Amino acid sequence: VKGSLPIFILIFIVMGAGIGTLGFLSYRDYKEVNLSGLAMDITAELKRREPARKVDVRIDPGMIVIGDAHLLRIAMENLLANAWKFTGKAKGPLIHVGMTELDGGRTFFVRDNGVGFDMAYADKLFVPFQRLHSMTEFPGTGIGLVTAQRIINRHGGAIRPEAEINRGATLYFTVKIHPPPRPSSAQGGGKSLAS
Repeated sequence: VKGSLPIFILIFIVMGAGIGTLGFLSYRDYKEVNLSGLAMDITAELKRREPARKVDVRIDPGMIVIGDAHLLRIAMENLLANAWKFTGKAKGPLIHVGMTELDGGRTFFVRDNGVGFDMAYADKLFVPFQRLHSMTEFPGTGIGLVTAQRIINRHGGAIRPEAEINRGATLYFTVKIHPPPRPSSAQGGGKSLAS
């Protein structure tokens, strides 16, 4: 998707880049980020790249968080690209990006009616280069969800899956962060993403 980081940087992130490195890669202050708007932009790009595909994408309005806009875009790109890919063989493909209340707090989700997977293997989703489907059936790098998880964790949140084989999957995630204090000039004047 347009705007994504080069693959070698994404591999660097998932193969050991820590919280500090993710902060370094952003070069931005935390600010309000409209996840609904990001999802609409990313979906438009996915449709532009595959105009023959007819996917019903539903996006809830008003999903606003505080965070690094660039990193959150990368996370959303990976979550939506994942749903887009795994609905490729679905009849009447449907993707829903939304928000709900779980455990007393706001929880966002990306849900699809694609191939799904066996929850017995859900722990493999967030291991670099692990795959639940064959490369020939569904091509990919095997690092998209790992990258999304690292970014969401960096924003004080968590991500968890729910799925059934041939009945789709839902990836729930939270973003819980407040704008960090700005460093004083005595500390070097650089931008800090420490929460």
